[in-house]
Amino acid sequence: MVSPNTKVVSSNAKMVSPHATEFPFFPFMPSGVGSLPLTDVKTALKVVFETFPECPHWPQLPKLKEEYFVTQFLGPLLDLDLLEFSEGKGWGFKDKNPDFVDNMTRFYEWYLESEEPGGNRDAALDRFAMTKKGARGFYAFLEAFGGDECLSRLLQADPLVVKGQIIGPVSAGFLLHDAEGKASFYRPDLRDILVKCLKKTAQWQVRRLGAVTGKRPMVFVDEAFLSAYGSQMFVSLDRRDIVEALDEMLEGIEAEGGISGVHACTGGEWSILFETRANVVNTDVYGYFTSILGCLDAFNGFLERGGIFAWGVVPTSEAATRETVETIVHRLVDYMVALKGKGVNEKRLSKQSIVTPSCGTGTLSEELALRIYELTKEVAARLRDDMPLRNPNDKGRYQM
Repeated sequence: MVSPNTKVVSSNAKMVSPHATEFPFFPFMPSGVGSLPLTDVKTALKVVFETFPECPHWPQLPKLKEEYFVTQFLGPLLDLDLLEFSEGKGWGFKDKNPDFVDNMTRFYEWYLESEEPGGNRDAALDRFAMTKKGARGFYAFLEAFGGDECLSRLLQADPLVVKGQIIGPVSAGFLLHDAEGKASFYRPDLRDILVKCLKKTAQWQVRRLGAVTGKRPMVFVDEAFLSAYGSQMFVSLDRRDIVEALDEMLEGIEAEGGISGVHACTGGEWSILFETRANVVNTDVYGYFTSILGCLDAFNGFLERGGIFAWGVVPTSEAATRETVETIVHRLVDYMVALKGKGVNEKRLSKQSIVTPSCGTGTLSEELALRIYELTKEVAARLRDDMPLRNPNDKGRYQM
């Protein structure tokens, strides 16, 4: 266990957070990845608060068409006419537009204003706010903590930490193209705009979540496209570009006082995740556990610097209908035994663990999503109860 008085430094000598405070946390604390297949916000909040009372997340509701990542997280780029949607091509940058350079310049003015300390910074950061139409779950989450009589009744307990999430720069950079149809992540100018816009929206999330809930927010950067690295189709994708883009976002989260996390729901080169400055790394171990075995040095370094590993051990597929609490617990214990056999410190691994579903549930049926959430809650409870090192008076508070 990391001492509350320990200065935690990452394996590449970067400070984990310039605003280090205690991370209220206990081993195998459960939480969700983010999305639910619901359209009623109140129902979604009820599910989240009942399932994850210690670490609730604001619910993303992708079945509401307004909750696409562009409208949810990239509002400033729409406001400045930097993006457009075209039939057959989808969303992309308007980099051939005659006004593009002027509009891009205006974006950087907004960005720099939000970086300046002082009274105008808050107003400048508000330009990067998510809209109520594009993030209904986020605003309802705030209202539940902020005194809305109806929604506040859904709160089951006083959380230890609250969780948010945002699309990552790699995923956004492959979903958005330039005017010629090339993935925007390959363009340094477009990638920089994406990273800085997402960084500011993440910081705005941290500020709003912290101010309204009174808790230290944990925000995950979600990278569904990380598996592109190393594949033959994306041979020109540079590892340094990925790490630098992620670290810029993660550092922004920490600079605002948040706990930074990164989530990947596919296999691949997971060492990239552990080499970033992330406080928490969340991966789909149910389907891709062997990816850890290929980067044990990076994984060990992550744990040694105080990193928290979020086991995505509950499948977000039909497999969840066949699994039970017992089978998932046995699976996770087998994984931990395998890692111990490879030299991973058992005590550190046990105490620096969170439990989540393997991915979001937004594309699933409501029935399956609810089962996955319930399994996650029950698996976490069983692991805590059976954990031989567990001290019921120790909440496992880590210096992050």
